[in-house]
Amino acid sequence: MIHAVLEDTFNGKFNLSRYSNISQRAAIKLNQIAEKLLVDYDFVASEAMMYDESIQAAGTTDLILRDKKTGEYVVLDYKTKLVKYNGKEEKPNGKRFWGFSYATSKNKGLKSSSDAYNFQTKLYQKML
Repeated sequence: MIHAVLEDTFNGKFNLSRYSNISQRAAIKLNQIAEKLLVDYDFVASEAMMYDESIQAAGTTDLILRDKKTGEYVVLDYKTKLVKYNGKEEKPNGKRFWGFSYATSKNKGLKSSSDAYNFQTKLYQKML
């Protein structure tokens, strides 16, 4: 839903009634953020898949914008994480709600979430 709200705002199609899976307050705040970004940036792509063979990396960045003044591209990646849903970390069948393996995981020697996020966005910038 986060992607839908932001992409709809960038494309002039924001409609609060479409976002039933998140709170109306959250949808409105996301819309306000996107509207502020549109002052200085043009929308390029949402959920853009990228690959760079030279560094053997691939990923999907949440958003690519272009600075209206400089023409530079900006890569944004939203960080959301479902820790628990209704107080539980697992579905009734025992499977976890989320289970992804990132290049930014601890096995790559990164010390913090901030380090991991910086590593990920730098990879996206290089691929772009």
